[in-house]
Amino acid sequence: MINFRIGVTSNVRFTCMFWGVCLTLVILSCGMIYAAVTTPTMGDLVQKSQMASLAIVGDLDSFSIAVVTLKIEPLVDEEPSIDYQIRTVLSRQKKQWLARTEIFNPSSSHPQKIVPYFELFLAQNGQVLQWTSDNSTCQIRPFSDSNIYLYWDYIRYLGFNVYKPIAESNGVSYKDICLEAKSNPVWAMLNDLFVDETLNINAERYKVHTVQEKIDGFDCWVVEWFGMDKMWVDVAHGFAVRKRIVHFSPGGHIRQVVFNKDYRQIKPGVWLPYSQVVEEFADPEYKPRSLWGQPIRRVYYVVEKIDMDYTSVSNFFSITVPAGTYVIDSVRKMDFIVSNNDTDPFAEPIGLATSSLAFRMYRAIIIIVLNVVLLFLIWLSILKSRSRR
Repeated sequence: MINFRIGVTSNVRFTCMFWGVCLTLVILSCGMIYAAVTTPTMGDLVQKSQMASLAIVGDLDSFSIAVVTLKIEPLVDEEPSIDYQIRTVLSRQKKQWLARTEIFNPSSSHPQKIVPYFELFLAQNGQVLQWTSDNSTCQIRPFSDSNIYLYWDYIRYLGFNVYKPIAESNGVSYKDICLEAKSNPVWAMLNDLFVDETLNINAERYKVHTVQEKIDGFDCWVVEWFGMDKMWVDVAHGFAVRKRIVHFSPGGHIRQVVFNKDYRQIKPGVWLPYSQVVEEFADPEYKPRSLWGQPIRRVYYVVEKIDMDYTSVSNFFSITVPAGTYVIDSVRKMDFIVSNNDTDPFAEPIGLATSSLAFRMYRAIIIIVLNVVLLFLIWLSILKSRSRR
């Protein structure tokens, strides 16, 4: 009898311990699952978006991105059809910015360059060099007179504000140009809702939905400023924005829908898409009412290469022009013809201006000396004429 009770007691204890361990494992598993799907905070979103943004537009990194506009597809009859491709190289090194475009005819199996085969914009120290390579003329102009802002759409649609560092590294007030952009539709992108800035400034207006949604098979958190901005954020891949819908104004018509695909890690914690599709909608300020709320064109981008190595990127900034190129330098108010091949167009006008200044100084000194000599001779002549009297 005693032995039976002891056996029963042992079995009960073993059973309790077994189910206790199972319950603990279940609780731990649930905790891990809960932790894995915990809704990200606005602080997390701001921090990660700033980290990704700084990798491209920050002061410390160099980059070069080669992106091809594969197709611009009109979605309404009023929009023109584009039958060529555009390859754009976007680069930054310290306070230098470069955009270079090449146009291709995609109809053949081997795309052919279309003349003009590339156009170059290089900004540095408040000056911009603009050169079309098949043209024997290039221009150096003040930064404020350039249109270098027009070529950065891939980075713009990522939600990164590349325009602010471009302006400020060339001594231009970003606040001032944003005010100008409000009355200039060509520069409308300067006032976009850039992800890290808008999440930080308008944090109270955004809400993170508690249920995830899948975009291209990836779990994403929906971050929304209702009626203005909606993002699908993939936390597992560096807080990548896989889809975004932006409106012209709160409660207004849709401005654009961006799909970012094929994300790859370019550096630890930073992911960028190698494919991008953008649907642009009719602007109520400039398009007829019949088109409001409608997508008018769809643009397809694909990235060929992203390079963040300082040495490799520096090669893009060794810009030279061939001998015989006629340069219009509106900064120093002078024109000149490049005398030697592989000449830096920024350096030559400085040299010419310096030599011209030196020549003017020498000429002024010579004129002054001659005038003094002439006055001295006149004075001697007067003295002689008086002595004869």
